[in-house]
Amino acid sequence: MNDPKVGDVIAIPSGAGFGIAKVLYASKYFRNVILLKLYHIAFHEEMPELGSEIPADLYYTSSEPIKSGRWKIIGFQSASDTERLMSKRTVAGDVWDGDECLGVASEHELETLPKMQTYGYKLIEKAVSRLPISDRE
Repeated sequence: MNDPKVGDVIAIPSGAGFGIAKVLYASKYFRNVILLKLYHIAFHEEMPELGSEIPADLYYTSSEPIKSGRWKIIGFQSASDTERLMSKRTVAGDVWDGDECLGVASEHELETLPKMQTYGYKLIEKAVSRLPISDRE
């Protein structure tokens, strides 16, 4: 069983290729919850270089597809300070940064911070199936 850790680069299969995601947060408090940075690029065989210029979406999801081997850990790239800050969010009216509860969210925080909504693996694989295949291979 592969427990994902922050910085792991993941290959997510879907359709004719694979999506690339990076683990930005792996919770010890919320069971099996991770935050993925899903890059807007897919590949067939050789993974393209990951740079900050590639747009990406953030998804909270389960670590189970990684633990089961459905999604493969294919590399490691340290998370930047900016990426580590991306886990600041609201959960049930409270502000959380990683696994630390910072207290009740203000109206401004409720309006501006993302909510921790978890997505199933099928939804993420569907998003991968719509990504353009890299011409960098």
